[in-house]
Formats: sequence, structure tokens, C-alpha cells
Amino acid sequence: MRNIKSKLFVHILSLTLIGGSLFSTSSAVYAESAPADIVTEAADSTDNNQDDSLSDTEGSSEESTENSSSDSSSDTTETQPEDSSSDDTTETKPEDSSSDTTETQPEDSSSDTTETQPENPSSEPAPAKPAPPVTTVKKGAGSKKKQKRSDENLTRWMDTCEKVGKNLRKKKFRYGNRGTRSTYSSALSNGKRSNCALYVSWCLQEYGALKKGRTFYVRRSGSIKKNFKRWGRKVKVIRVNSGCSSANLQKGDVVCWSGIGHCNIYAGTNSSGDRLWFDAGKSATYSGRSGSRYENVGAKTQSYLDSRHISYIVRIKGI
Repeated sequence: MRNIKSKLFVHILSLTLIGGSLFSTSSAVYAESAPADIVTEAADSTDNNQDDSLSDTEGSSEESTENSSSDSSSDTTETQPEDSSSDDTTETKPEDSSSDTTETQPEDSSSDTTETQPENPSSEPAPAKPAPPVTTVKKGAGSKKKQKRSDENLTRWMDTCEKVGKNLRKKKFRYGNRGTRSTYSSALSNGKRSNCALYVSWCLQEYGALKKGRTFYVRRSGSIKKNFKRWGRKVKVIRVNSGCSSANLQKGDVVCWSGIGHCNIYAGTNSSGDRLWFDAGKSATYSGRSGSRYENVGAKTQSYLDSRHISYIVRIKGI
């Protein structure tokens, strides 16, 4: 504004000076003296105006500079971004992703799956089977069945001993220790020789307590000599070493005698209480000598054995 005013003043002064030259000559004296003053004043005013304009210009430039610097500094200060480490940044930045994730993440999928997923038809438990009907077992029923089975086995064993004994007589076998065979069928076609031990072995083979071809005999000392290693699971060998009356014999026992090298089969007692035996020794032949034919093998009394000593008992299991 100051510049505009000074310019207007200069223009007005110029117009005034131009207009003064048109005045009449009557004012020449005035014109001669006045113009100098006027010129001087005009010059002074012009100088003053120029000085004012310069000062105004300088002032305006200084003010402009100050204003611009102040404005720029203030603007810069106001518009520059705040320090990223300031509290505002800390307040406006998103919260910790771990905490947000922990709060917003879905629950464990395994638990949801366990709760919501349909059951696998293959994993469904099989329908429970109906409980079997309860059967009332009378006291002693099991023992009766066991006793019945044992009696049947004993009967079959006694029948086997009697059958083999009758065949020795019927087929005209002779007593002997030489030329013997390990099976009844082989001996039947080869010499027809037997003795007390072969007869007992053939009976055990026929019943199934020994395998075919397995035989044994008793030495005079009472020990047992066999042609196989083990007796098997169907028989048990009991060490006795006592007299006949105290040996606790059971019907069907194979009895091994010491001192005479003999064996036979205990068949129980008769009505008089005498012990009966299936025996194919010499006493079962007609003459009681080696080479004599068999007369009576089964079940009979052998009174001479009452005073003899028993070393072993071979007992069939299940009898």
C-alpha cells in the first residue's frame, strides 16, 4: 500500500508541474521564484518519497522475509510429522498382533472337531451281544462228569488188556525173550513170541498211551529199560519202592516189580478181596516154562506177588 501511495503522489506532482507551465505571464515572478521552491520541495519530496519507498521496500522485504521465515518455520513446525517415537504414535499404532491373535483366534480345532463333527460310523461300538443264558450248575455236576469219563477210560483200558491177552492164547503165542517184535501185528506174522513186558507194551500201544513200536521192560533191579526217550503226556511214572499192600494201587496201574524183573497190570480185586492181574509171564503158560504156549493171560490171582517189592507204577492219565 505504501508503494501505491508514493506512486500516486509522484504522478500528481508531475501533473502539477506540467500544469504550472501553462499559467499566464502575470504570475511569472511567482513562477520564477516558486518553481525553484516547488522544484526544491518536489525534489526533496521526491527524494523523501524515494527514501520512503526504499525504506518501505526494505521494510516490506524485511517483513516479508521475517514473515516468510516465520511462516515457513511455523508452517514447517506445524506440518512436519510428529516423532514416530512419540506417545501419539504409540497410542495410534495397532495393538500387539500376538495379543489380538490370542484374543480373536478361534478355539482349538481339535476340540471343535471333537464336539461338532459327526461320529465315524466305523468307530461306532458294535452292538452289545446278548448275554448268554445263565445256566445253573448243580454242586458236584462237574466232578460227576469227570468221574464218568474216568470210568469210561478205565473200562476201555481193561477191555484192551483182556482183548490182547485172549489173542495171545487164540493165536497160539509162546513165551520167549528171543525173536520178539515191537508190535503185536509184526509179532503175529513173525515167530509169535511174547513175554510179560511185550504184552504190557502192546496193550499201551493199542489203547493209545504209547506210540506204535515203543516198548520197555523191567530189570531185575527194578529199573525200567525202554527203547524211547520220553513217556509222553498220556502216562506218568510213579516211584514207589514199597510192598504191594502199601503201594496204594489203582485199578489199571502198570506195576513194575524189583527182584524178579517182572511187570503186569493190576485189575482190581475179586469178591473175596484177592488182587487180580493181567499177566503174560511164564505163569500164564501151560507148563510155566520158556517156549510154552499161553493158556490164561487175564484177569487172575497171583498170590506169590503179595510178598514181592514194587519199584515203579506207570499210570495212564484220565483213569
